[in-house]
Amino acid sequence: FSLTVHSDFSTIINLLFTSKVQNWVRLYTQLLKFREICTVQRPNFFLLHQHFSFIQAQKALKLVQPIVADCQKLFKDTQKSLPLSPEQEETTKLRAANYIKELEQIGCVLQDPARGIVDFITVYEGREVSLCWRIGEPTILHWHEVDAGFKQRQPITPDFLRENIMSLYQTQKISL
Repeated sequence: FSLTVHSDFSTIINLLFTSKVQNWVRLYTQLLKFREICTVQRPNFFLLHQHFSFIQAQKALKLVQPIVADCQKLFKDTQKSLPLSPEQEETTKLRAANYIKELEQIGCVLQDPARGIVDFITVYEGREVSLCWRIGEPTILHWHEVDAGFKQRQPITPDFLRENIMSLYQTQKISL
């Protein structure tokens, strides 16, 4: 499963960094295909990632922030430099793939390279949800359902934090 999603995601990244107009049609098709895969199989995808407590996600931000900043800069610089030579395109794809791999190794999910949005998967009320951070925010301030997006973010409250700790404890992801 993860190879299918990863390969589709790589295709999307490749198309994002190309200069050919006809690739935008292919990109749109791939995005629809990727969205369909994620909608149907997303819970299994997230089982491959660690569940973060709020505190763990906060600590991980120290590693995540510079990677996301570099990825966002790469994305913006690439858009300004279009069209790219084949060598530039290959270098850009490789750098983007490396940034995504670094974030995956930390355990978070890059949702939007252009806007610098990252999700950390956690458990709340017995279900997986995303702690959501956007570059420029001083800390993780919001969460949303895994099948929702940035616009559906909700503020993290003391009740959320308390329930998050209890949910992780009950699923034996942390010890008290």
